[in-house]
Amino acid sequence: MAGPVIRVWNFAKILSEYIDVILAIPNEVTLPEQEFTILQYRRDSELRDIIKDVDIILSGGTTFIKYPSIKDSGKFLIIDIYDPYNLASLAEYKDESIDKRLKVHKLVHYNLNEQLYYGDFFICASERQRDFWLGMLAALNRVNPYSYNEDPTLKKMIDVVPFGLSDNKPIHTRQVLKGEVNGIKKDDFVILWGGGIYNWFDPLTLIKAMAEIGKIRDDVKLFFMGVEHPNPEVKKLQLVSKTFNLAKKLGVYDKNVFFNFGWVEYNERQNYLLESDVGIITHPAHIETRFSYRTRILDYLWASLPIISTEGDYLSEMVEKEGLGITVRDGNVDDIVNAITKLADNKEFYDECLNNLRNISREFTWEKVCRPVIAFCRDPIPTSYRKREGFENIFDDKGHKYL
Repeated sequence: MAGPVIRVWNFAKILSEYIDVILAIPNEVTLPEQEFTILQYRRDSELRDIIKDVDIILSGGTTFIKYPSIKDSGKFLIIDIYDPYNLASLAEYKDESIDKRLKVHKLVHYNLNEQLYYGDFFICASERQRDFWLGMLAALNRVNPYSYNEDPTLKKMIDVVPFGLSDNKPIHTRQVLKGEVNGIKKDDFVILWGGGIYNWFDPLTLIKAMAEIGKIRDDVKLFFMGVEHPNPEVKKLQLVSKTFNLAKKLGVYDKNVFFNFGWVEYNERQNYLLESDVGIITHPAHIETRFSYRTRILDYLWASLPIISTEGDYLSEMVEKEGLGITVRDGNVDDIVNAITKLADNKEFYDECLNNLRNISREFTWEKVCRPVIAFCRDPIPTSYRKREGFENIFDDKGHKYL
């Protein structure tokens, strides 16, 4: 599962303990029986039939845009904006022509504003993100006397619902890395890149650091857990090829840097996590980083895996503040080399990180992080324009009205 799927799946599991839940899926998949109802749809008319008898819809991203029945439903709308895609798309399309980038930006900008206009309740991943989204909501006049009267903190309009962790600790079920991947020995120190390679990351500096480490020791290995996204509609990015090519150029490909060209099954990922010694994520300093919420770090927390992260985002601040690992400067090869070496050689420091990880992971269970969603579902409040008198519909039927 990719991040958004993991998120809605766990929402459904937790919410079904309190209310009746339907998980509507826009494709055909085989899933085990759950406490909630799972329905599949392909066309908007099919989704319209599914939602006609529900009270609340939780949606977001491209689903809201592709299926007009959501915004036309007249239901309470919870919009999940944990991924500020208007910022991520700036990085994702940075290698395209300016004409294409402007076209994408215009579309993303409009689509996000439409969601911010129609939603009754919004959920984001961090307090930093919440400040960002409050600015956008204020620009759309969603911060107004009505919303203030309902709640002067505006928590009833937008609240923080980060990614959560499973209540069950990971259990190793089979060997997948150490002694299994050709070139990775059972006693090697393994660094895990726990997800895909996207334009808002910086794997190139990490590859350079691994080349430096490879000059002085052969027991440190880097494994990229997923390269090809499981959704064929997600476009392949040039950074993937650049990463492969740099690893080959520096002579570390399949020597001390290894790639899984598929995608690890969600229920298999714990084996890779538990056989690794460090989880890593590196990214450049840009606006997407500042407001991002790197969900793969939550998997590192779940598996009590000490973390190396580039500074600048919300979770890297937590890593540094709570002693969960080491943060490094943007684009700094020496920082990464030193961080890896310290975690590999300093057992006292490594064990201290482990202890801190075990303590903080208790704060990130899905049950805890879902509390604002549960509260809204129990007492939904209409905050969107369409439920209020005195506000012009800024999104006409032809679409493309901008403030």
